Amino acid sequence: DGSPSVLVIGVAGGSASGKTTFSTRLHAACARVCACAHLSHDAYYKDECDVNRECGGNWDCPAALHTRELCEHITALKAGTPIDVPHYDFGVSAREVGASTRVTPPSAGLLVIIVEGLMVLHEEALRSLLDLRVYIDCDEDTRFMRRLARDTRRGERDRTVASVYKAWAASVKPAHVAYVEPTRAHAHVVVPCHGVPPAPTHLARRASKSGPATPGSPAMSPAMNADVDTDAEHTASLDPALQLVAARVERLARVHVAAGGA
Repeated sequence: DGSPSVLVIGVAGGSASGKTTFSTRLHAACARVCACAHLSHDAYYKDECDVNRECGGNWDCPAALHTRELCEHITALKAGTPIDVPHYDFGVSAREVGASTRVTPPSAGLLVIIVEGLMVLHEEALRSLLDLRVYIDCDEDTRFMRRLARDTRRGERDRTVASVYKAWAASVKPAHVAYVEPTRAHAHVVVPCHGVPPAPTHLARRASKSGPATPGSPAMSPAMNADVDTDAEHTASLDPALQLVAARVERLARVHVAAGGA
């Protein structure tokens, strides 16, 4: 009928829980055996003026996202219709006008759609489109350490220690308790990811040169950040679940090949 068979996998979890790492690795594994699309809920954020008006400036609020549009895009892909995923510019907190990425589903065979984000399991309208719901479970202390290391790295978010702490206390933690953590109950699979990341050497070196990091601290050089990324080490607990899901996808792909649907 011109439409592929579709498996939609939702990946949710708290900030810095490991969901992007899980989704990226899963996408790579699935892409080896079938068509695969990775949709980030973050691409569907509303513009800053709308977030200020509807959420009081709280970016960790479900209403800050165009979830209905994401649902429409998933439905379109399942029907074999191409979509244009928006580009969100976090530097100006708005969509890039006229910029998008075209995702075209295959005419037949298996299509895996990985949908990733904090609030992926929050709304029933989106949950109902997910064939497999995954929640990446990580304790708060570890998530905060990961976020602190990530957001203060040059080339990532370029934020100060003080700004990361302020955001965590003001919105990230309260939103996690109110909107994210309760969605764990909707998951088919809960994946533990509690590995503690190594000390962020860029912060240690910055402190040794100029004292405690402040908003006025000089930016680090790329060399100071070279040995920070040891993601594979502290997220190794994701591997068993990744292997199980990837194996399921591979079995489904083989069924379609055997049936002449690829």
